[in-house]
Amino acid sequence: MHNNRLKNTTGFPDPLASRSEKESKEYGLKDAKAIETQGGSVEQDTSLLRKRHKTFSKNRAYANGTQDTGIYRQLLTSLDPNNGDGTMLNLDFTPVPILPKFVRIVENKILSSNPYPNLEAIDPLSSSEKDRERRKVEMLIANKKKLKEISNKLGKESSKVDSMPDTLEEAEIFIDNNIKSSGEIAAQLATDLTLSWNDFQDSVYRRCVHDITTLGMAVVKRSNDPNYGIKTDYVDPAKFIHSYTEDANFGDLIYAGHIRQIPIYELKRIAGDQFTEE
Repeated sequence: MHNNRLKNTTGFPDPLASRSEKESKEYGLKDAKAIETQGGSVEQDTSLLRKRHKTFSKNRAYANGTQDTGIYRQLLTSLDPNNGDGTMLNLDFTPVPILPKFVRIVENKILSSNPYPNLEAIDPLSSSEKDRERRKVEMLIANKKKLKEISNKLGKESSKVDSMPDTLEEAEIFIDNNIKSSGEIAAQLATDLTLSWNDFQDSVYRRCVHDITTLGMAVVKRSNDPNYGIKTDYVDPAKFIHSYTEDANFGDLIYAGHIRQIPIYELKRIAGDQFTEE
């Protein structure tokens, strides 16, 4: 009932359509046009995109120390007992750049952490494999002294036993950092390599940290480029359009999109033979 009402009022295509229909380009075009209509444009004063753009522009101006001084002028001239004869307008209203210093402090604190994610498999097969490794480590810790004595009597090196933690509390840290399944290792290497190829840490990550500090949100888009493979691109939050959300991490979004301006040759490269020259 809610979906039908959403479809009729905003132009969204039928959400109960078949899978083959949803995979068609016509269905995707209808969905994109409906999202564009719901977000509005920057030129429309009442649109959601215009309101967000104004708010973010104001926040960025304050973060750079270039905010509008009109509010200060209004406060000072309203205190003039002679009905604003101009005596207060001779003051220098240039804003003192105080906020940029604190913005850099917050940014540097975030940038000091490692931006690359730590992947962990949660499927039953990987969990059972890690549980077996966990029990082995716990057994080694419980019998560490005995195993070391046996190694000394046999005249063998006990470097593996010596590297084991002494307590179960240390074992938890050891297991989390050292025991990974082959799938986890492969996914971690692939993720780190993809982010490195895209210059994520020095480009996208820094811009996102600045957006989080000044705007309270940041957006990164992952896409599959026909020539460059997996790409991670920075998205300006002021040009980000999304469905209604009650989650601070945007985990309950139904749709999301962003406005992107590209030259015609870039569109031709991405689209391939889908469009004619005309």
